[in-house]
Amino acid sequence: MVAENIKRRLTAILAADAVGYSRMMGSDEENTLRILSAHRAVIDGIIEFHDGRIVGTAGDSVLAEFASSVDAVRCAVEIQEALKTRNDALPEGRRLLFRIGVNLGDVMVKGDDLLGDGVNVAARLEGIAEPGGVCISSSVYDQIAGKLNLGFVDAGEQSLKNISKPVHVYRVAGSRSVALAAVPPRRRFGTAAVLTAMVAIVGVIVAAWKVDWLLQAARDQTGAASPPKAGATLVQERAQAELERLRAAAEAMRAQAQAELGAAARARQQAEAKAAEAKPAATASSPGARASPGVAASRFDGQWTVDRSCEAFRNRPAVDDRFLATVRDGAFLVERGEHGQPAYQRLQGKPAGDGSLILTGTASPGARFFKGQEFPVYLEGRLEGKQFLLKGTYGRRPCSLVIARVGG
Repeated sequence: MVAENIKRRLTAILAADAVGYSRMMGSDEENTLRILSAHRAVIDGIIEFHDGRIVGTAGDSVLAEFASSVDAVRCAVEIQEALKTRNDALPEGRRLLFRIGVNLGDVMVKGDDLLGDGVNVAARLEGIAEPGGVCISSSVYDQIAGKLNLGFVDAGEQSLKNISKPVHVYRVAGSRSVALAAVPPRRRFGTAAVLTAMVAIVGVIVAAWKVDWLLQAARDQTGAASPPKAGATLVQERAQAELERLRAAAEAMRAQAQAELGAAARARQQAEAKAAEAKPAATASSPGARASPGVAASRFDGQWTVDRSCEAFRNRPAVDDRFLATVRDGAFLVERGEHGQPAYQRLQGKPAGDGSLILTGTASPGARFFKGQEFPVYLEGRLEGKQFLLKGTYGRRPCSLVIARVGG
């Protein structure tokens, strides 16, 4: 009878675990639990965003499954990027790093649980990942090769504990976060802080919704016509207490998001003021002025048109529009609309010597879909003839840009 309840399926498994959690708990329990809860809210929110399902948690560890290896790896990388942002804001002794392993394998499904070597390999990959890093198996690598803008280090065949056969392992060596390093700190700070806060809020709200659902289920089980049993009453009380705790956490996260938005805006204003003060007077245009030798891409200065095409995404129609970009001192800047309002976007980047160009930034949806949120934008490409041809994503929507100089 037991075998009849067990099914099999091929799935991508993500296993994450905190590094040094027991040591931190031994030195400061309350602060460690607070930091872990905030990190877990971020992790859970990103997993939900990428259509993952959390299979199990045990204190400082998380196990989740995905129908797509691409979604699983993208989720793992975004988790590490978001946690890095949070950790950078903490004192060094309180930073809580995670290791993540991702495997694609056959698993046994029993109820909501996943069992088998597919799960075990993911857990062992997590164990050999570097703190803040991601390890994937060759089965995952074969599925995502050429589909994600990531770098990999081939770690070769690895003998994993309690796994009968060696597993070929790859370490994720770089992602678009490397490209973001070229963006001025004022934009990186604002985007990362806001995105992290938003993800944390989503995670807490989703968790609160789940507890509320469980509470209602417990009420339904007691029956309206008969008094509740002692066990059911206890379940209700505990669920109600947990729901109130999560609601309070959600309000705290909202307040944190507002504070980070304000801090990001202030940091941007201060950076702009300092940049204006530090700009040498010699940069003012004059017949005898010479361009700075460090500005190698100044030949691109001027106005450029940007033709954008985005695929239809979920309930949102396809987009084809045109707007302007300004290039100053060799750096592209696209700013359209008003920050915090529908259809706002701000992108920037600087062409490399070989003609390659990466634009990064943030954008918000149009009025019909606007809910006050922004999402990250990442596009890359190169100069082809007299045009820059870029491809990438606005949030999760695939888009392409054709950037041409005004007047040809």
